[in-house]
Amino acid sequence: GWFYRTAFNRLAIRRGKSVYREAIEGGADEALAGARAQQEVENIFKNPPADIDAEAIEYARKSTFTMDLPPALRSIEGAFQHPIAKMVVPFFRTPANIALEVIERTPFAPISSRFRTDMAKGGPYRDLAMAKVTMGSALLVTFASLSSEGYLTGRGPGRRADREAL
Repeated sequence: GWFYRTAFNRLAIRRGKSVYREAIEGGADEALAGARAQQEVENIFKNPPADIDAEAIEYARKSTFTMDLPPALRSIEGAFQHPIAKMVVPFFRTPANIALEVIERTPFAPISSRFRTDMAKGGPYRDLAMAKVTMGSALLVTFASLSSEGYLTGRGPGRRADREAL
């Protein structure tokens, strides 16, 4: 519910800002444009449009890793629905979605169909997809570099004498 409400509020405010910009471009003064934007946001909260509701639901499902899997993984998920397979792998969708989110934050993001879809949508979807790849890849390179230079070595030996020798 929290993720849904966060996305719903963000989308309502974005729509209100769009109405404000359109009013200003149409020649309205700031007070009138602000009133129109405020009215639009209030109308969205009173009677949510289907597109904003659907997008907020999609964001909530993505944030909780419960969204539908891409077609290639959906067929694998079906194989794990057998009762015997359920004993070995009780959950498939959530771990698979987490793995896809991790992949979308590495240089391998283009293999993800979700990444390609977001890039094709453009606008804020493209920006967010690029930000994920950029930040994830930058962190990956940073930690790999620190590790290769010996700054990140892990816990080290468990025995005191071995730690002192190290």
